[in-house]
Amino acid sequence: MKRVTGKLLQELGACEEIVGRFKMMFPNGAAITESNCMKVFEAGFDLRWFTMYFVRPSLWVKYKKAKASLAEKYEEAKVPFRSEYEKALAPFWNEYEKALALLWNEYEKALIPFWNEYDKAKALLWNEYEKALIPFREKYLKAMTPLREKYLKAIALLMYSLVKKEVMLRERIKS
Repeated sequence: MKRVTGKLLQELGACEEIVGRFKMMFPNGAAITESNCMKVFEAGFDLRWFTMYFVRPSLWVKYKKAKASLAEKYEEAKVPFRSEYEKALAPFWNEYEKALALLWNEYEKALIPFWNEYDKAKALLWNEYEKALIPFREKYLKAMTPLREKYLKAIALLMYSLVKKEVMLRERIKS
């Protein structure tokens, strides 16, 4: 195979939109060249998707290793630029945080009366809710107690059977 075609993309599972965009760009398909790879990349196609579905798993593993190495080098190369960027931003960030703190204090002061009213109303609602639940909770707990006991016994028996099997396996290994 020397060309990528809309048909190939469909076979790999690409959606109609991607196939259509590709056909518009390459009506007769595209030869697998570095130049076409860059054209597709610059047009915003997902090369990672294509590569993942097109190449065999062993090659995909090699790609992931190579990509990890490139990513590591990229991160290392960014360090000096990132440091300079952070130094340049520091005074602006400090001013922003000071202004934000003042705004936040004003905001919280303005909310105090509303939160007080909210807390009072919430407490009243919670008390009513709790009172209404009492008979239902008692009935539920009474009904659930035997079921929970059966469940806990079944769990204990399950653990026993596992331990027993493990002991038998260990005895076989010793002998």
